Formats: sequence, structure tokens, C-alpha cells
Amino acid sequence: MSDVIQKVRPDFYFGVATTRSSFKNPRYGDIVSTFNLQVAENECKFYTIQGSENFNTEQCDESIAYAKEFGAVYRGHNLFWPANSPFWFKQQFDNSDINITKSVILDYVAKVLDHYKNEESILYWDVVNEALTDDSTIENIVIRTGSDSSNEFAKWNTYTEDIFKIAREHTNPNVKLFYNDYDIENSNGDFNNKTGAAYKYIKSLKEKKVPIDGIGLQMHIKCDIYPNYDQLYSLISKYEELGVEVHITEMDISMEKCKSEEEQRKLYLDVFKACFDHSNCKVFTVWGAYDTKSWLGANNFPLLFDDEMYPKDVYFDMLDYVLKKLPSDATYPTPTSTVKPTIDTSDGINYIIRPNTYIIDKSWANWSWAYENVDFDKDGFIYICPIGPFYGALSFHTDNEKNEFNEGAFHFKMKVDRPGQVKVVIHCKNQEFYPIETYDDIEVETVKDYVAKVPLMEDDTCNRISFQDAYGTGMVISVNDLYFTDKIDEEETPIETIATSTEAIATTTTSEKTTKTPSTSTFKQIPDDELNNENNGVNTMSKIPYIFIIVSVFFIYLNNY
Repeated sequence: MSDVIQKVRPDFYFGVATTRSSFKNPRYGDIVSTFNLQVAENECKFYTIQGSENFNTEQCDESIAYAKEFGAVYRGHNLFWPANSPFWFKQQFDNSDINITKSVILDYVAKVLDHYKNEESILYWDVVNEALTDDSTIENIVIRTGSDSSNEFAKWNTYTEDIFKIAREHTNPNVKLFYNDYDIENSNGDFNNKTGAAYKYIKSLKEKKVPIDGIGLQMHIKCDIYPNYDQLYSLISKYEELGVEVHITEMDISMEKCKSEEEQRKLYLDVFKACFDHSNCKVFTVWGAYDTKSWLGANNFPLLFDDEMYPKDVYFDMLDYVLKKLPSDATYPTPTSTVKPTIDTSDGINYIIRPNTYIIDKSWANWSWAYENVDFDKDGFIYICPIGPFYGALSFHTDNEKNEFNEGAFHFKMKVDRPGQVKVVIHCKNQEFYPIETYDDIEVETVKDYVAKVPLMEDDTCNRISFQDAYGTGMVISVNDLYFTDKIDEEETPIETIATSTEAIATTTTSEKTTKTPSTSTFKQIPDDELNNENNGVNTMSKIPYIFIIVSVFFIYLNNY
């Protein structure tokens, strides 16, 4: 859409927030290609660049390089966010000498900007992010002094002025410097709350000759708290009078308070129109490429592309609005209607990862644990980059009873990036952790077809499958074409050795096994019981001989002494 937008307004950028873990996914790239401005969701923040005390711009560098692949300009986000400093920084500088704290922050900002000073694709920097407290009003402006649990900036009342000044000294003159915040977009026409506080604050900075060029209205809105067209247009005009450019920087609309998709659709279009129609609003950015990548979660349907990576009606509403404003002699590529393909599910196959879709089936969810990121590569394989040395796993869970399984077989393609062992585990309602296959000596970076047979689990049903890095080596496990079927071909044999005999498993009744209460954690991070468990998913029974030996040696020692 950005190519059509530029025919009408060459100074206007249509932006998207990107996340590094999706850069290998070609369908993600297809979405991103429709935007002509990119901003990193997390890769260029303080807690990423200096998450430890070591300065490292690698992730931010990759994000900028990715934008350049699409010919997009770039927004740096952000240099200073008082509420979200790295953990080490809060520990070290909370209630410390403010002059030292100030020196560290200003040195960091200068170092980042010096690193990117010659990067021509960067047009904007969000210099200070979310400095105003939520209870600020036009009559009572309150500046954040740290996170909810720290006050490392309590004695530095001029941090906004100081950081903008140092930023101007270390950037090129063509780079515009912005203040960015949420709940400042004149929602419901209430100018006296945080909206008025932000306006008054920016006005005071301009009066002090602070080198601020623009204001970023994040625009995380809901169907009960939002600005209409006139309210937003009026606010943009007020900032224009100050000589301050306006950008919509993090647009999304949660469906939580919306009565219908049509209501959300209208709000999106009104915000876009108010920005696009006003010459002082030059950027409209959505905070994520598609619903699954939203910080709000796919179930809130907050973005322009759905969880299957197809454009929603509101995307075409925006496009139609721009097309109506095209000059009569303008030429542009004819937009094509995108129709979701109809998938035949009559074969009874329970797909988790369907080939060439680059998504997890909607009936399933990512429940992986101990990982840095999970996403799809260029060939459509979903992969996990685990956090070693923990026993990370690529894991999928379903809440849909129709997708629960028992007695059958999982079919899948798999590859790994290093030697090791992959344990395939199923999780059932009465048997939380049940290994069904173990694959040793897998040929590295070689795709093979596998079949993992699921025995009959008497008086039980299963709702989750995991592919575990059994030795905790940091192995990248990649899987594609993953599905379950209750039709077992007796001639099929597992490609690799089975860790536990399927026949032995099948003849063991549920009552003979130790059962646990299934965890309700989504495993977005390492579950406490697995992080603190030395075995961490390794078959405890295999350690009994070693325990017996240790106990025996101990008694021998007592007898001798």
C-alpha cells in the first residue's frame, strides 16, 4: 500500500513494527513489504543493546539491515525509557549518586547515536519514551522516576531536556527527534488528562529551546477509549502551532471492548484518515505485522493482518481511501484481492503445522519452553532457538477437544543443527510427561520423515506434543508437516531407535504410572518445576541404578567407620 500512498503524499510513511525472530519467514516478509517504514519492537532498546553491562548492537543492526532489504526507511526506538531499564542497571543505580546515573545514561545515548550516525536509512529517533505517569494532568505533570519497583532517576528532573540535547549533538541534522507516549491522543475529547499534560510538557520543552522535532502518539486504543476523527485532527493542529510534527507510532486496537469487527474497523479508518488528511501528521505505524505478533495477543485481533497472515477488510478500507485521492494521471500497480484458501479437513488428519502455511494451526498454540525465540524459516519449518543449557522443547498444545489424541501416530519432517538427542513427549490429562520416541545420532541439517507412534492411553486423552533437546545442548530443532492420525500403518517403523518400547508402554496401565496434575502454564518461559528440577524431563527411572550405587557406597562407608 505504501507505493500508492506515496503517489498522493510523498512525505507520508506507512510503518510497521518488526521482530527479529520472524526475519526468516517469507510470508512475514510479504506483509512487511507493503510498508515503507520499519521500527524494531525491542531490538534497539536499552535492555536489548545493553541487557548486560556489555554494549552490543547486533540485534538492532540486523533489524536495520532487514528494513533496507525492502527499501524501507527506519525509526530508531528508543534511546531512553525510564520505566524499563535493564535489570542490572536498576540494581546498580537505584538510589545511587544521580550524577553517576546521569553520566552512564548520557554516555549510552551518545554511544548508540555515534554508532548509527552514518546510517542514512534512519530518519527518526524516539529519544525519550513514556516519561509521563498515567495520572498526569494538564494541571499536574508528573515525570517517571524509574520502574514501578525502582527510582533510579528520582533526582534527575531534567532528564528529558538533557537527553534530547545530547541526542542532537550526536545525530545528523536530517534525523528528527521525537518524544513518544501512550494515552495522549485526545481520547473521548478529554484534553485535560494525560493528553493535556503531554501537550503542556512538549510546549515547555520548545520554550526552553530543547531540540525536539516531533511527538509520537502511540495510539494503543480500545472501542471505549479512543479519539474520533475531529478530536485527533484538532490535536494534530495544536501541535502544528508549536512547530511539532505528529506521528502515529504504535497503532493497534484491542477487540476487548468492541461490540463488533465493524466497530474496530471504523476506529482504525478514522485514525488513519485524520493522520493522512493532515499535513502535519507524516507517519502512521501499526505495532506488529499480524495478530499473532501483537503484544496484545492474537485473541484480541488488534492489527491489520490476521493470525493466518491475510489482510483484513480494514486494510483494504485504507487502501480504497487513498485510491480515491490519487491524481487522475497517476499510475500504480493494480491492487489484487487476497482470498484465503479453503483447506479440506475431511481427511480426518489433525494438522499442527501444515506445509507452506508458515503458521501453527489455529486449533493449536505454541507452548514451548526455555527458548530465545520460536518462528518459521524460509522453508516453512517452525524452529526453536533454546536457551542452553536447559532442556528446552518445541511444544504444541490444544484446548480444542476435537484435536485431543490417543492411540495413533504423529508424522513430521525434522532437522537439527547439531548432534544430540531429540525426545518426543506427549502430555495427557492423567500422564503429564510421557516419552514415546527418542532419536539419536540425527544427521545434522538433513530433513527426514519421522513417525512417532502414540500407544493407547487407557482412560486418558492427550493434548500436547513436545520435541525436547534431551541433553540441553542448545540444539535448534526444526519441524514441518506435523500432523496426527489415528490410522496406523502396521508396516511403518520408526526411523530412529525407540527410547521406551511402545509395546511395553501399551501394556502398562494408567494406574501403574505416577500421575501429575497437568500444568496450566503457557510455557512462554521456563516452568519453575522444570527449571528447578535437575532431571528436567529426563527419564528418572534411568537414574535408579546410579542412586542404588551411591546409597550402597554410603552404607559401606558407615560400616567401615
